[in-house]
Amino acid sequence: MLQTIILLTFTLASFKLYIPQRLNVAKFKPKLKFSVKTVRKSSKSKSNGSNGKTNGKTNGKTNGKTNGKTNGKTKWRGVRAETLQIAELLLPKGSNLGKKLLHISHRSSDQAAKRKYHASNRDGIRELISEAEELDTQLKRQRKKSLSQIDKVDIADIADIAEITSHTKRDEKSKIKQAVQAMQAVQTKKKPGRPNNPIPTKITHLEINKEKHIGHKLKDHGLTSHTVIDIETAINKWHLEVIKYQFRQINCLDCDVLLSPKDGWPIPKADLYGHSLRSLVISWRMSLGISYGDCGKILRSLTSLCEANVADTKKMQPIPIPNKDTMKKWVLQASDSFSPQLNSLHQQIQSNKVLYIDETPISLNGECWFVWVICIEKSYYYLLKPSKGLDALKEVVVGCEPMVAVTDDAAVYNAKRLRELLDSDLELQKCIVHVYRVLDKSLCTIISELKKANKKSTKSTKFKKLDVLSEYQQKLLVFIPKFIELFSVDKRSEAEEGLVKLYEQLELPRKGNFKSIWEHRHELFVYKDPKFVGQLQKTNNIAEQGMRIVARMRKRIRCFRSDKCLQAELSILSLYATVSSRKQDFTKFMLKGLKGKLSDSFDAFEHPNPPDVPDPPD
Repeated sequence: MLQTIILLTFTLASFKLYIPQRLNVAKFKPKLKFSVKTVRKSSKSKSNGSNGKTNGKTNGKTNGKTNGKTNGKTKWRGVRAETLQIAELLLPKGSNLGKKLLHISHRSSDQAAKRKYHASNRDGIRELISEAEELDTQLKRQRKKSLSQIDKVDIADIADIAEITSHTKRDEKSKIKQAVQAMQAVQTKKKPGRPNNPIPTKITHLEINKEKHIGHKLKDHGLTSHTVIDIETAINKWHLEVIKYQFRQINCLDCDVLLSPKDGWPIPKADLYGHSLRSLVISWRMSLGISYGDCGKILRSLTSLCEANVADTKKMQPIPIPNKDTMKKWVLQASDSFSPQLNSLHQQIQSNKVLYIDETPISLNGECWFVWVICIEKSYYYLLKPSKGLDALKEVVVGCEPMVAVTDDAAVYNAKRLRELLDSDLELQKCIVHVYRVLDKSLCTIISELKKANKKSTKSTKFKKLDVLSEYQQKLLVFIPKFIELFSVDKRSEAEEGLVKLYEQLELPRKGNFKSIWEHRHELFVYKDPKFVGQLQKTNNIAEQGMRIVARMRKRIRCFRSDKCLQAELSILSLYATVSSRKQDFTKFMLKGLKGKLSDSFDAFEHPNPPDVPDPPD
């Protein structure tokens, strides 16, 4: 094409052909020369652009690539109109060169039309994005409304103790150092009628205003064992400056002399630690979800604080910190001692009309097991099973007599299977939050696709027809707001009929989200039935709230070694979840149970301190 243009310019300059009056030859001569030069420059600029491209790749810069391409394109477009006028006059109409030039000339008008089409397409995409985002906010509001207000488990201020177990030793040392300085400041204070000496141990106990004598008397040796202070109150309020704690301290009743381990303790090894320490460690394990090693770190840090501020360390000989195996034995013994209360709890959950079921995976000795929970309001019972299938579900629900079961959208929770297992006319209520969650995920994918299409449409160099949404996605955008409106209907029958009509009107396909909702159309509005109004929740939040405690323990402990120990911990965890959901102190509850002051009936959970049961003698 360059050769033909050059030949045309030479013929015009040498022979001075006849040109109509509408064209000015004097004006065209320099411009034609300039056009030839610019065409050559454009080719050079492209080559320079390629050089810049290679240099940009090697040097990590793309300036040469962009400058070379843009300069060549703009100069070539400026020459097109002038060369076209000459080509229309001189070239025959049927030549290929004329067709190419005509095609190039009409490209500018096509660009304007495509820009208009593309701008309208962009506006449509932006409107779709705004509508989809509004729908997403509406869906999230419905999820929040359907979620009942979850009662936060009353973990006391003891959670601050977990900071001691942080892996950074610097924080641990600074905590201990600050506490020791505070304790030393308390020591140096002058009191009326007393010299400025280190405070004796017994006066230090009075700083807490409580002193617990827990244990038993050894009549043969004339000795008694007791804990020094109320450790629960001290730790819950973070009064480290007044803590002088020893696990066990032996005093002779006759001479009131502190006995050291070298003198020989007549206490058996099984009774070395009192009930208060056992209940405290078990409550740490359940409430904080920490390992036994972290419990030992907390105890070790507390004893180091106490020993740093003791005047005569030779007389103060605390018993060593219990190891992991000892703490595990405490949990196993506690699960055995609380078996009557656990059986009573299980029977009450089984006899309820409404049952909430959920499961979650957990790592046991490198294998995936599942923790199941069956619960009612403010009552939880955990079970450990090796699978998530129908056999495990059968073992979990055996003995239950519910009229309604609330579950999530897992495949194992099928109404027909549950009716066969329980041999009853069971109704199944699917958790609405799970349905909203699935719709929200698909809606978020639609919004992301729309935003990607909007970014592509802003690039004016690419003019491609954008098929933004499929037919399935368009129907989903229409379906979601109408589906949400069905939950505001009062009666169950009207809501189910409205869902069927909605499928018929929109001609919805039986795939994806539409298929799952259609299959569970009789299990979404059971809570609107007059039989269960006020007794049934439309969500499975009660079971999921119980599973959060398991998830926290799974995250912090990571792996368990024995199924027997894990089942014992789940038994104690069911007690903890039940007691804490009723806003009671679990440590005191454990202490009463270990002392044998709880009744075997379920009323023990309502009244952890029954007045009719007297305290055991010291």
